[in-house]
Amino acid sequence: MLDIRSLRCLAGLLVALLLLAACSEKKVADNSVVGAKDMREPLLRANTFLVSADSLRIVAYNKESKWHLRPTESGLWFEITKQGRGKLAGMGDAVKVKYSTKMLKGPVIYCSDSLGVLSFVLGKGTETRGMEEAIMLLAKGGKARFVQPPFLAYGLVGDGKMIPPRAIVVSEIELVDIVTK
Repeated sequence: MLDIRSLRCLAGLLVALLLLAACSEKKVADNSVVGAKDMREPLLRANTFLVSADSLRIVAYNKESKWHLRPTESGLWFEITKQGRGKLAGMGDAVKVKYSTKMLKGPVIYCSDSLGVLSFVLGKGTETRGMEEAIMLLAKGGKARFVQPPFLAYGLVGDGKMIPPRAIVVSEIELVDIVTK
């Protein structure tokens, strides 16, 4: 029986192979051409499998941690732990955020205590889609915890430092300030 790590590795390898095959047309033994449109269905099936497996892992984590996360339409799982005051952060706003980030199961790998408060403009694409979506659920002073599946976090490549490919990322944030543009 395969453990979850082996299953994830095999699924990642499957996706990588399918993506490589889809990137170029090739002649096969009978001289027919196999191209990207021929790979559409297998890629969709692989993606559906991976998203479902990630969702099951997040549900289990939520239960184990005794958190009260709920999903958004995009697939972000979140829990507001402290309501802020004023308007919610929105696209184009400059924000300052205290944060801690870790993988689904593991120690904190990034945090504002050691790296400083994170400052950026929402919608510029400098942070993950999941981080931006979570921040837009908060008003100044608000706090939340959230879990980003890979497609809302660092995807198939990771961050090139501490977060590996296809990682589910857990963060806790506090929206320190909002400057509306």
